[in-house]
Amino acid sequence: MSVTALTILMIAGSATLAAAAKPKILPAISNPLIARCGLRSVSGNYGLSVTSTILVPPSSSILVASVGIVNFDGEGRLTGTSTTSFGGNVSTDAITGAYTVESNCTGTFSVTFSNGFTINHNFVLVDEGREMLFVQTDPGNITTGHARRQ
Repeated sequence: MSVTALTILMIAGSATLAAAAKPKILPAISNPLIARCGLRSVSGNYGLSVTSTILVPPSSSILVASVGIVNFDGEGRLTGTSTTSFGGNVSTDAITGAYTVESNCTGTFSVTFSNGFTINHNFVLVDEGREMLFVQTDPGNITTGHARRQ
């Protein structure tokens, strides 16, 4: 073997060893026990869209659709406005309410309309709190919604 070939083999072998010795960067592993969310995870204005079916025994239902803006204050209170089509009758209402957020990014919120009617929801935050997916928890309703931070 010539000196040049031996030199090339030594350089290649050194480069391979150096590459193998470099620490590998691993992706971060999510630990579900670490608190990731809290009241301030939901802070600011969110645009929302809701669709619902209210079951009326024995065999009828009322379709509901709503859009609005809700402000979450970062301390457990919310305010906003909602335009709702309730079986084809449309109204715009001021809303107020309260919310909770668990460390696993799930939570609850209640909304009270200006006429005193209150509804309750469970939610999950996604996209680092930029979006909220929710479902109404009151019996006799099939309601889902989506809110996105503005």
